[in-house]
Amino acid sequence: MELLDAWHKAPSMVKLMITREGVLSQQNEFKRGWAVLLGAFIGSGVGLASMVYYSTGIWIRPWQEEFGWTRAEIGFQQSISVMIMMLLAPLVGRLIDRFGLRRVAALCLLGYGLFLAIFPFMSGALLVLYALSFGYAIFGVGTTGIAFTRAVNAFFIKNRGLALGICLTSTGVMAFAMPRYMTPYVADHGWRAGFWVMFAIVMVSVPLVYLLLRDAP
Repeated sequence: MELLDAWHKAPSMVKLMITREGVLSQQNEFKRGWAVLLGAFIGSGVGLASMVYYSTGIWIRPWQEEFGWTRAEIGFQQSISVMIMMLLAPLVGRLIDRFGLRRVAALCLLGYGLFLAIFPFMSGALLVLYALSFGYAIFGVGTTGIAFTRAVNAFFIKNRGLALGICLTSTGVMAFAMPRYMTPYVADHGWRAGFWVMFAIVMVSVPLVYLLLRDAP
């Protein structure tokens, strides 16, 4: 209440200076943190919980036709990866605290991408599918919001909500893009080609994320 009274009693010039300082501060945040925000946008977009999970339905029919797996058997691989990510999330958070965001995020993207490159070599053993899902989840947990929202929080204070919203918009982009573009691509070129495309996308993102992200201003 006292602060409110003081504000009303302050000269108009003082109010104008305070308001302008706030606007400039908000502008400076984006000027200072745009690269970090872009890196976080890219990283969260190509991460396991975005790109791969939003494309899960694309692989069901091709795998059923080629390997004879049931929908339930295929769906269980995502349950495995979700469970692993849930269990490892605190550990990855601790690793980020200790070794820094850039290194952990880039390493996790690299490891998860390499596991994507193994999927095209599957030959019908269901346990191989589950093992690969287990493997990419170990690295995939470091490609989620655990990593990238931390970067945004470090660089944005006044515009934190807006910056986080922009960062996480990338998941919506993937939710739209993967079914829209990957489905016809897989229909024309096969599901293995689809995994090679995802592998390539992740590999391109690794140096970008490493160069754009920073741990602190």
